[in-house]
Amino acid sequence: MRRGKAVAHLERGKIGGADVKAALRRHRADAAWADELAVVRDLVALEDRP
Repeated sequence: MRRGKAVAHLERGKIGGADVKAALRRHRADAAWADELAVVRDLVALEDRP
């Protein structure tokens, strides 16, 4: 919401499970992604708030 008006509308995707699986097969996960994620997690610090 911005100034009381909606700025985006979300709706359900129009593709099915087979389409999603095919897209995931075409775009394999990067092998280094897990290592990069671990580095980012180490950089994140939690704040203790009263």
